[in-house]
Amino acid sequence: MLFGMVVLHIVGFAGALVARRLKVPAGALIGSMLAVVLCNITTGFGELYPGDLRIVIQIVSGIVIGSRFTRSDIAMFRRVGLPALVFVVMLMLLNVLFAAWMAHSSSLSLVTSFFACAPGGVSDLALVAADFGADMESVSLLQMFRFVFVISFFPPLVKRLFSKQAPIRHAVPIDSVAGREGVVSDRTAYTNFAATVVLAIGGGVLFDLVGIPAGALIGAMVAVAVFNMTTSRAWYPSWLRFAIQ
Repeated sequence: MLFGMVVLHIVGFAGALVARRLKVPAGALIGSMLAVVLCNITTGFGELYPGDLRIVIQIVSGIVIGSRFTRSDIAMFRRVGLPALVFVVMLMLLNVLFAAWMAHSSSLSLVTSFFACAPGGVSDLALVAADFGADMESVSLLQMFRFVFVISFFPPLVKRLFSKQAPIRHAVPIDSVAGREGVVSDRTAYTNFAATVVLAIGGGVLFDLVGIPAGALIGAMVAVAVFNMTTSRAWYPSWLRFAIQ
C-alpha cells in the first residue's frame, strides 16, 4: 500500500509539473488528475489511495480560501451587500436550471451537473463535489472547459464592447496573502502559518465531526477567515496552493 501511494504521488506531481509547463488552465489539478487516472488504469495503484486523505486536502484548501478574507471585506460588504445577495440568488437559479438541463440531456447525475455548472475555482469545487457523491473527474474537466472559454473569449469581447468608453484604470496591486515573505521576517511568517494551520485543523475537524457536508473545508475556511479578519495574520507559503491541486 505504501509503495502504491508513493507511486501515485510521484506520478501526480510529474503530471502537474508537465501541465504547468504547458500553461494548461488549472494545470496542477488537471495534469495530476490525468496522470493518476492513466496510472490507475494501467497499474491499479489508484485503488490503494485512502479516501480519508481528502479531509486533509480540504483543510489545506480551507486555509487558502479563508486567507483571502480581510478586514476591508467587512466594510466593502456593507456597501455591496444587497447587490451581492441579488447576484447570488440569480446565479443559483441559473445554476439549477442549467444543471437540470444538463442532467436531462446527458448521462451525468444531477449533483454532478450542479457542481459542473457552479461558478468557482476548479480545484475547490472538485474537492467539495466529492463529498456530495458527484463525479469529481467530470466536474474538474467541465469546469476547466468553462475556465478556458472565459479567459479566451471574455477579454476580447470586453475590449470590443467597451473600447470607446473611458480608459480602464488599473487597480493598485494588493499584497497577496501568499506573498508576504518580503514584508515580514521568515520567523514571523512561519509563526503565523503555524497559527493558521492549527486553527484550520480545529475548525475543519469540528465541522467534519458535526457531519456538515464538505465540513473540513468549510470549517477550516471559516476559522482562518475569522482569524485573518481579526488579526490580519493568516499566512501560507506560495507553494501550498500548487500542492493542493
